Amino acid sequence: MINYDCTYRRNKIVIKPGGRFDSLHTAETTQKYQLGTILELDDGTGRKFRYAKAGAAALSPHLMGVAAKIDAQQLATVQTAYGASEGENVFDILATTGHTITDGELKDGWLLVNDGGDAMGDLYLINNNKFTTDDTVIQIELAELLRNDILATDDLSFFKNPCLDVIVAPTTQTNGGGAVGVPRCTVPISSYYWAQFRGYAAMILDTTDTVVVGEPCGRAGTLDVAGCVGLVANDGTDQVWGVCVYASTNAEAIIIDLMLP
Repeated sequence: MINYDCTYRRNKIVIKPGGRFDSLHTAETTQKYQLGTILELDDGTGRKFRYAKAGAAALSPHLMGVAAKIDAQQLATVQTAYGASEGENVFDILATTGHTITDGELKDGWLLVNDGGDAMGDLYLINNNKFTTDDTVIQIELAELLRNDILATDDLSFFKNPCLDVIVAPTTQTNGGGAVGVPRCTVPISSYYWAQFRGYAAMILDTTDTVVVGEPCGRAGTLDVAGCVGLVANDGTDQVWGVCVYASTNAEAIIIDLMLP
């Protein structure tokens, strides 16, 4: 991989006008950057990309990729007999039997105290994780110190980085998470790539939807083809991905001004 005319900042890369970044249109099997790293084209277009990794299925270009569904076993587990004190950043948590998390998989993910006393609502970035005595006890290393005690009666949830194990936006919204971005190339299983989340991007229009230039579009109310873009019919439930700037016929490429967070 050869990169030209790039400015490197902490977890951000800015490509100068006329510059090149050879991996922008290719997938790689070796991780080169931290997941979620932002790449910005400094050419007046506002196009931005985030570094991500495909899951157990390949991703296709011009189809939206979303975060993997969070297993119920990772949500709201009472920390019976476990807890941690304010000021700690390495401690054990109790997980529910049946979760699929492995050693190191929570790196750059999140830990949430979703129910409890003073700690309720505390959200922390995870540096790393590993199992201790069995598959229900996970040692967590946070990127910062605990601001409040975590009690044995508190509920904890933990999540992988949303850019890890990205899947094509499923036809049923509850089978995936929030939108990550659109790949510009075919991404093989478990490969790393740049997902576009801002600016003009080519996307495939769903087979039965009609979109109008200037109107918001994203996950269609009824999505026929996974990953395609369509009319956001269910206001308040279907995620808006951006605004249509060029419309075409069904199952063909159109241009979306992506506006993902």
